[in-house]
Amino acid sequence: FAVIKIRILRYVRDIEGNNQLVHVPDTPRGGGGDYWDTQWRSDESKEEYWARKGRREALECQEYAQILNLRVANLTRQYEASLTLQRAQADSVSQLQGFVTELIRDKTTLEQRLEEAEGSREGLEKEMREARTALKEASDREARGKESAREVETERVMLTSRLEESLAATAEATALYEKEMTEAYECKRQLKAAG
Repeated sequence: FAVIKIRILRYVRDIEGNNQLVHVPDTPRGGGGDYWDTQWRSDESKEEYWARKGRREALECQEYAQILNLRVANLTRQYEASLTLQRAQADSVSQLQGFVTELIRDKTTLEQRLEEAEGSREGLEKEMREARTALKEASDREARGKESAREVETERVMLTSRLEESLAATAEATALYEKEMTEAYECKRQLKAAG
């Protein structure tokens, strides 16, 4: 983008610097006189010179516009891919949240069973051991589920940041593209006016 801006500014400076009468003394190429540039083009008029220069600059503007179109298309594809990935991550977070909720419910049920078993130890010691084991396993699964949920949330935050960067880049490219198209249209208009 910087290269495009530099070339456009250079073109504007050329127009401002060359669009003036310059007196050229007698030379081997011809007699003296006033010409419309500093390179002693005695064989072409002001209109011919600027028409030729305008056509070349208009073609360059069209090429830059095509490059910008490709960049905008690439950024759009990246944005759509990031959006799809974000939706998938959101679904994963929702599933993990449901899984954690189910684990918490199971843990609560096991705690209730443990309390009931402790209320009557006679004949229930085996069930108490099983309940404690199941409670520990449920706690472990809950911890693993929460850790997985944290990891997915971290990935979602990173993805959101990347998506925001992609949106900002898309907006910047779109703004520059609109500016380039406006300048290209101005080049064509000047060319048409000169021709």
